[in-house]
Amino acid sequence: MLINLSNHPFSTWPEAQQHDAIQHYISVVDIEFPHIEPEWKYEKLVDIANNLLTRVLSNKADAIYVVGEHVFTFMLVRLFQKNGLKCINAKSKRLITELENGSVSKSFQFEGFREYPF
Repeated sequence: MLINLSNHPFSTWPEAQQHDAIQHYISVVDIEFPHIEPEWKYEKLVDIANNLLTRVLSNKADAIYVVGEHVFTFMLVRLFQKNGLKCINAKSKRLITELENGSVSKSFQFEGFREYPF
């Protein structure tokens, strides 16, 4: 089982990403990534991270897809890894198209999953 700890529910993932997740992990459980306020103290982040660890451990997941606010994501990945959990993120190709009006359109093409290094 894969836990999707992000603000992007599994049902909204691109088809290729959904297929890859099911192929490797059989099922996906969504846990919403918490909204992190810039003024929050480190201690509050530690409390939130520890609560998430408890939730994740109770699900007995094979891996956790962790995507969100950068510093808190780093904190979570380190905490999860210290507890023997595999953390992954998506590999993607960034596609940029310049439009006639001079603006830029960006999209991302899913290319697989990659494990966070230790």
